[in-house]
Amino acid sequence: VRYIPLAIRESQRLVAAREARLMVKRSLRASWLVLASCCGDLFLRCFNRAWKVGLALKARSLSGDVVPKLSTGATRPGAPDILWACLACAYVVLLVLKVV
Repeated sequence: VRYIPLAIRESQRLVAAREARLMVKRSLRASWLVLASCCGDLFLRCFNRAWKVGLALKARSLSGDVVPKLSTGATRPGAPDILWACLACAYVVLLVLKVV
């Protein structure tokens, strides 16, 4: 929950930087290409941040296991995860189309 605002701020910075570099009126297709590029960059940055946090947690624990291992079914995304991902994508789409 703590990293959701960070991910939203990161997505706003990415979209603003892409728009500042282009500085021309673009077609809807070009807007979707920029959106896809921003989503990919955001995914990679969030993955990198999670990896660094995981390394920091392992470095500070004695055993290396912070949380006991669970079955693989517990790591599958649930309905709240999918809902959050859809809302985040819709927000980025609205930012690209300059509705918000």
